[in-house]
Amino acid sequence: MRNIESVDGLCLQVFGAISAMVSHDLKNTLAIINENAGLLDDLALMSGDSGVPAERVQKAAAKVAQQVTRSNTIIKNLNRFAHSGDAPVARAAVSDILQLMADLTTRKAAMRSMTVMVQSDPDHQVELGLFQLEALCYQILVHLYTVAIAGTAVTITSHVSDEGLVIRFAVHTSDLSSLGVFPGKEERVLLEALQGRCVVDEDAVLLTLPAV
Repeated sequence: MRNIESVDGLCLQVFGAISAMVSHDLKNTLAIINENAGLLDDLALMSGDSGVPAERVQKAAAKVAQQVTRSNTIIKNLNRFAHSGDAPVARAAVSDILQLMADLTTRKAAMRSMTVMVQSDPDHQVELGLFQLEALCYQILVHLYTVAIAGTAVTITSHVSDEGLVIRFAVHTSDLSSLGVFPGKEERVLLEALQGRCVVDEDAVLLTLPAV
């Protein structure tokens, strides 16, 4: 990402990056729907001759329905993300935020055959700028997708300590602390806005936020 030093600028840039990924995903679902719509049209033309096996029609219709469901999920996630900025400060379950960002970055994870498992306690809450936290989680996940060993999983957990709510982004790699400078300037801008702290050890990024 380009070096942007304002919180609003960083959030807007993350929103643009996620919107671009969503548009690609929606384009793919529409392509599959269009392909199967063409197949159904061909089957309809064939039905006037010797008849068409019902299972072929059902299979094509099922693929269309599957992609409609997928598209609805994609749009629902984008809508939730877009409304995160409705209030400057809001309360939410951290597990919901983490799952949303994992879902919205699926394309980037898939490019390196990686998966994300959110195992954060659903009772853990945050009360802060949700859009800012989501932008920071995006930055952390994209960093891990870049430096981790391809084909591995990112596991996200949370626990409460004396310092606050700690979110642990764990990943299998040789030594995460030796793979580039993190957090960088952009992440530090978001951390300051959230009054948070971020450190990196051998196999995880640890994000500490104010406890509710």
